[in-house]
Amino acid sequence: MKQILKLLKISTATIGIFINTTVLAATNERNRTINDRVAQATTPQFELKDFNFWANQCRILESSQNYGEALTACERAIALKPNSKSSDIWSSRSNALLQLKRYAEAVNSYDFLLRFDKKNSQAWTRRGEALYQLGKYDEAIASHEQALQANGNWGNITPAIAWYNRGLALKKLGQNETALASFDRALSINEDYAIAIVERCGTLSDLGRQEEAIAACDRAIDALPAPALTNRAIAQQRMGQILEAIASYEKALAINPNDPVIWTNQGILWEKLEQNQKALNSYNKAIQINPKSALAQVNRCATLNRLANYKEALAACQSSLDGDGSWGDKNPAYAWNQHSTALIGLGQYQEALNSAERAININPNMTEAWNNKGVSLWYLGKYQDAQLALQKSVEINPKYAQAWFNNGRVLSTLRQNKLAIQAYDKALESEINFQADLTCSSILYNRESLGKWLLKEYEKVLESAQNYCADILANKSVALWHFTDYQNALNSANQAIELNPKSFEAWYNLGVVLVTLKQYDRAIDAYERANNIRPNNFYVLTGKGLALEGMGRYQDALEAFEAALNINPNYELAQQQRDLLLEKFKNN
Repeated sequence: MKQILKLLKISTATIGIFINTTVLAATNERNRTINDRVAQATTPQFELKDFNFWANQCRILESSQNYGEALTACERAIALKPNSKSSDIWSSRSNALLQLKRYAEAVNSYDFLLRFDKKNSQAWTRRGEALYQLGKYDEAIASHEQALQANGNWGNITPAIAWYNRGLALKKLGQNETALASFDRALSINEDYAIAIVERCGTLSDLGRQEEAIAACDRAIDALPAPALTNRAIAQQRMGQILEAIASYEKALAINPNDPVIWTNQGILWEKLEQNQKALNSYNKAIQINPKSALAQVNRCATLNRLANYKEALAACQSSLDGDGSWGDKNPAYAWNQHSTALIGLGQYQEALNSAERAININPNMTEAWNNKGVSLWYLGKYQDAQLALQKSVEINPKYAQAWFNNGRVLSTLRQNKLAIQAYDKALESEINFQADLTCSSILYNRESLGKWLLKEYEKVLESAQNYCADILANKSVALWHFTDYQNALNSANQAIELNPKSFEAWYNLGVVLVTLKQYDRAIDAYERANNIRPNNFYVLTGKGLALEGMGRYQDALEAFEAALNINPNYELAQQQRDLLLEKFKNN
């Protein structure tokens, strides 16, 4: 039984970058001189208590981006004059804390500064940056708005930065229209503000305005090529321009080959084209750069499952669960379900069931996890429980083809053939890999409606979909045969072969139906075609023997049964037919 292998979607998160608002670093020589003076001033032999010296060092070191030393100097100055209300000292101290990623302390430091310098727009802006990093987006927005309202001392930044940072926080809250307006205000102040153009591109894409998004990103490519190309790729992917999006990622990687997120996103696009080996190569690159990337590892696991490399898939899924917790559009439930898929492939069905249940515990509405639970139970011989799990899967998503297909398999096992046929029909009508415009019914009866799936770049996707539909039809033919609807069983097997001429199951089932219909010549041909695909199969040899026997070619039939028993001496049907023929020869 085939388990679900979900088609992955590209992460739609766009790039969020804070502009570095500090001035350029001084020369190395100057830095060494400053560091030497500070080191000398803080030795036990030379404990300098000169407020002006420390205040000056505080400012110089912060402007030179020596933030650790700057913080020490600022603290020395403040210790010498605790009641000092020097904006420069408190500003440098706060900025140093911000750059050292001590965000909560930075907010407190800016708060103290703003008590006596309420018009300090630079402080309000940087306070907003710290709040953003703490995930306090509403407070960050309020801080940037306070900076714009005060419109006082902007220092070495401009109001454009406050508008830009406000837009970032609004995006985090999902307020994309307002965020777009904020980026537009930033660009009205500085039309060449490249990172604001990049974020505007990403926001337009999130709003579904892909052509405008691509045009915006194109404006920023010269100044900020890697993030602009990345956001352009996302917009192109959303327009269905997969090859163009991959090309954009290629250009971004040529500039920044050490970005694991870009490698991962490129891999996701290769998956969408069923280019699994190329997808795997991209994920491997991402993991070489960041082995802890949960997103890269879980996507690698899913790809390895599709390639039937289940042992490596299992290890990759475990690595994702032990990773950095950065899941993108995935989550731990998805990882546990792929973990289950790998275990099913390895034949470890109880462990697979446990993993599927872990996924369900995290997300009770995960239709794929209920499907994998059903598959695991089916292999464990717990057919009624399997049916209940698969029924739950299609209750959550009635258009989930894989669960309908597997439900049909379980019902066939229970010899509930009429219900099995209905389940297979549901599978044929439902979405393949959650693609609303890609169904077996459209492939069979309405190919002109397939649209983009007929394009050259989707060739492997369509081939994979046709093979999947052939599997459903081959299984449906069995249920129809058991239901004694032989003509429709024949039609179903023929449709399966039309979609996938390399389907062993379809050719074998066709042979079974043709023997039942006493069309022995055609049955032999079907069995020979099956044998070419999978040689020396005792089922095929037995079926061929039945067809030969039906034609009166008893010696040839006996040889076929003997050949089947050489492969599997315990196959009862071959034993029975051989013994009947031997008895027939004896009596003659």
